[in-house]
Amino acid sequence: NQYRGERMQTYDENDALPNNIVWSILTDKENNLWMGTNNGLAKITFSYTAHGKIEHRNITTFTMANGLPSNVIYSLYEDSKGNIWAGTGINGAAVMTKGSGRFTAYNSNNGLGSDIVYSITEDRDGNIWFGTKGGATKFVQSTGQFRNYTIADGLGGNHVYRIFRDSKDNLWIGSLGGALCVFDGFSFKKYDESAGLVHKFILSINEDKKGNIWFGCY
Repeated sequence: NQYRGERMQTYDENDALPNNIVWSILTDKENNLWMGTNNGLAKITFSYTAHGKIEHRNITTFTMANGLPSNVIYSLYEDSKGNIWAGTGINGAAVMTKGSGRFTAYNSNNGLGSDIVYSITEDRDGNIWFGTKGGATKFVQSTGQFRNYTIADGLGGNHVYRIFRDSKDNLWIGSLGGALCVFDGFSFKKYDESAGLVHKFILSINEDKKGNIWFGCY
């Protein structure tokens, strides 16, 4: 649903979306809208009139035929180079290098903690982090190496649902049932109910304009 100030505009399969179940939404640096659905990835490009009204929209769909390892897209992220990353629900993650039009896939055989990827972000050094069902995985793009972190490394929980980079370049890692933790690039610091959390099932993380970090709990 797109909020237009006075009403909601709904987009669904009748508008050429590949599926009505939308797991993730991303606006890239060129103002394209990406939607990860249960049956592929949709890229929506809008053109506007001089008065700001939508004049035309074009929807491009990407599926396994374009290199995606699965059509169930749980998470989306655009990195600092303009590459589009997609995390899937059953078969790992993939990246589309800017301008290529095709995805390169990675899964647990390459080093991902799990083939279920709930969240993707980038750290201050340009490494890509994946929140998976089997830990938090760091991908060093310059070397192509993966490093998975689990509770054995100090992570609060292995079922990582959200990874969020704040304005101070810390990574906040929320799990389903484990302790919330923050990674400063060197070590993990944990938080649980004793620190004031109402629940350890963290579903969403964001930062407001004053630098406060907000957590959506189960």
